[in-house]
Amino acid sequence: MEEKIGISAGELLENAFRILSEKNSYRRIGFPEQVSVIIAEDSDIHRARQGYMGYKSATLFEINKKLWAMSVGKAWGDYPADPYDSDILAIEISSPEEKIDKDLMGEIQKRIHFDEHFQHSLIIARKNGQITVAENPENRFKKKILESLRPVASKFIVQKLEIDKWSVSAIDLQPVVISMVRYKPEFAEVMANRILEILRKE
Repeated sequence: MEEKIGISAGELLENAFRILSEKNSYRRIGFPEQVSVIIAEDSDIHRARQGYMGYKSATLFEINKKLWAMSVGKAWGDYPADPYDSDILAIEISSPEEKIDKDLMGEIQKRIHFDEHFQHSLIIARKNGQITVAENPENRFKKKILESLRPVASKFIVQKLEIDKWSVSAIDLQPVVISMVRYKPEFAEVMANRILEILRKE
């Protein structure tokens, strides 16, 4: 079996989030059950197919006197979710941190539940290994993330995306991936630092 090189896009996001947690004081709030939000859909009068991003907990960070609820989500659901692996969500919380966890949890769950189509996603990992930002015009981070990470991302790629140009998936007609994009592990710290810089200026 061929040994994998580097880390996947999903592992990259998880590692970046872990580093963010190490660099900042935080507290974690676990949800009684996974909170999910629609990220993609394909519906008509005959059927409705939806893809979701699910979050099992939120981590609270105080950054430059602002409180942020952040979480790593995992994609699930019908085939509209298939292109996606995970994301890092960041929601600014107006409630004071002194609120009890139960009240904060309710506010965070509500905000996530109405966060359709990556409205509050900092960065998104796709199943093919690419990392991207939300196309949602309501997303406040996308321009800053692109400006920050686009110039450096290519330096950390150890395996490029390779697709079979002659084959497509029978479900969504997307090209079949032969090898996904993989990254140097040290990209996670760069990503964490760039995210932190952006949130400090928000």
